Amino acid sequence: MEQQAAGGGAPAGGRSHALAPEALRLVAFVVATWVASDIGFASFRTDFGISLIWPLSGVALLWAATGDRRTWPVDALLLAATGVSALLVADATPGQAVMGALQVVVQATLYQAVMVRWAPTVWGSGGVRPLRRTADLSVFLLAVTVGSVAAAAFRAAGLGLVPASDVPDASLVLARNLSWMLAVGALALHLGPRLAPAGPRPRATRERVEGRAATPRPAADRAWRGGPVELLLLAVVTLAVFGAVFTRQSPLPLTFLLTVPSLWAAVRLDALRAVVHAVASGTFAIVMTLSGSGVFASMSDPRLGAALAQALLSVLVLKNLVLSCVMSERDAAIRRAQVSEAASLGRATLLGAVLQNINEGIVVAREDGEVMVRNPAGEALVRSAVMLRADPDQVRLFHPDGTPVTDAELPFRRALAGEEVQREDVVLRHPASPDGRVIEVSASPVPATEDSPRAAVVNFRDVTTVREHEGDLAAFAGVVAHDLNNPLTVVSGWADSLADFFALGDVAAEDGQAMIGRIQGAASHMRAFIDDLLAYTVARDRPLAPEDLDLSGVAEEVARLRRDGPSRPLVEIDPGIRVRGDVVLLRQLLDNLIGNAVKYVAPQVRPHVVLSCRDLGEMVELRLADNGIGIPESMRQRVFETFVRVQTDGYGGTGLGLDICRRVVVRHGGDIRVEAGTDGLGSAFVFTLPRAGGPGPGVPPVQRSSVTVPSGEPADPTG
Repeated sequence: MEQQAAGGGAPAGGRSHALAPEALRLVAFVVATWVASDIGFASFRTDFGISLIWPLSGVALLWAATGDRRTWPVDALLLAATGVSALLVADATPGQAVMGALQVVVQATLYQAVMVRWAPTVWGSGGVRPLRRTADLSVFLLAVTVGSVAAAAFRAAGLGLVPASDVPDASLVLARNLSWMLAVGALALHLGPRLAPAGPRPRATRERVEGRAATPRPAADRAWRGGPVELLLLAVVTLAVFGAVFTRQSPLPLTFLLTVPSLWAAVRLDALRAVVHAVASGTFAIVMTLSGSGVFASMSDPRLGAALAQALLSVLVLKNLVLSCVMSERDAAIRRAQVSEAASLGRATLLGAVLQNINEGIVVAREDGEVMVRNPAGEALVRSAVMLRADPDQVRLFHPDGTPVTDAELPFRRALAGEEVQREDVVLRHPASPDGRVIEVSASPVPATEDSPRAAVVNFRDVTTVREHEGDLAAFAGVVAHDLNNPLTVVSGWADSLADFFALGDVAAEDGQAMIGRIQGAASHMRAFIDDLLAYTVARDRPLAPEDLDLSGVAEEVARLRRDGPSRPLVEIDPGIRVRGDVVLLRQLLDNLIGNAVKYVAPQVRPHVVLSCRDLGEMVELRLADNGIGIPESMRQRVFETFVRVQTDGYGGTGLGLDICRRVVVRHGGDIRVEAGTDGLGSAFVFTLPRAGGPGPGVPPVQRSSVTVPSGEPADPTG
């Protein structure tokens, strides 16, 4: 597994390509180690006992951070060998050279172990992120401290390589190691992610964080907030402050001012530039201390002055790191808040659009009656507060049984008490609707919080038409069941009687014929009733297919079917009646009206039907008059209702015919009524239909044609 993670499973060609950058890396670090060793040894002073400038710690840290388990054993050996040889060339004793190399190897090893263990997503320890979070900064400080303490312990012990150190010397070594690891490490963790190429994760990531999802590339760091003028001003102020503190022979007590430009840089610069500013400022202080200038060089104990100079470098870098991490986390929190706010705004806009366009009323109100949310569909009811409190003066709520709804029985009040109210009907009555509207109400409690009192959401919709249709459907089903059951009872009864007669022996022809006639009559009545039901459904649900048509011709076809009937009816139709409508439904309309006119006449009276027309602009008014038995004035409104029949002896019907006529006319945008016939004889059905082709000249009175039609199987005229 480890070989595969390190690239051992790659083809030979892949390994050969990987060797070239690895060799370049080793060459670069060997050169950097030599340069750092020369710089470090050049800063050695006998009165301090150590080198105050020690970039070799940072080079070792970078060497470890850019390697992995596969390369680190070789890296450690090369680092030690290069460090020893570089220090020997720089005129260090063999013991000093070995001790210096041992310190940097120990520092780098322990630092990398801590970072890989607790900050594996940061650059240099397996990830690609720069040092931005305070949690990662804590791990970084721990790693730097552990490595520095271990290296200082080796230096204090001497190990027979150099003389053992006393406490002040050991403290100075610790301060030196800590400050330079902190400085160079901070630079590396901010600069490394910028220089690292985009693409697959480093080998160290694949090995050390095996099984984890790939770490995404980091977002852009916090940007420089000022302009060139501010940057120039910062440089001038920094030089002025540090010059005043470190270049005077008799330093003024202005050391506290050293933190001002560093704080300015931390707040206004991005993290990398802020760290560069801190490292440059601290290094300047150390260089001036080495040269014998400044406040630290003037101290009686040179080792204490050197330690304070190292501490200044650490403080400047640490302060900038802390401020940069805090501000980066603040910026990230602001970005998350902005994204969350945008998402919330989008959801709120969507919810608002839904509330604005939904047909049901929705109200969210607090216990004191203050409305928090409402939509246009519930605006009228909210204005009257009918769903929130009882209002006996103007608006009243009633239960379906007619009893008033008290304030405690309101769904809103019950929801405030914790009850879930699901689809309850109440009747709303007010001056504009004295008959009342049926409102279906649901209510649910809204959980209370410390900052918000109890509230409830009320959902309501007007179901008056729905309830009426449900009542009509129930009545319709009851009538259908009754009217179908009657002929079935007749059929069953006479069939049983016929069976009994056959059981007794031969049945006389006249007796059997009479029984069979009763059965056939009942079956015929049932068939007619079922036909009317089908016609009723067609008139209600069939999609309209309007066209310009000659209604006179349609009426002639209907009348022709009744030509040979026993009553020999006389039908007069105005020619040239043109309307726009559905020919199937209008044929059904005329068949019902003419059939009723032919059927419902007094005995020994020849039916006489007249269909006339007059223009009403966009509509035409048709009048179908007959000489039948007529309809009482008290029933002229009700005959168009479902299953309503005029009580006439000897005339059957289903009570659907005129309801079918009404539905056909209404679906065409017209209306229908019944009046008394000419001279008070018979009835006249008056209805309107759309005129063909829009506005035009009216249909003039013309000579009528007389048509004799058969009676056939009549429809129900009194519907």
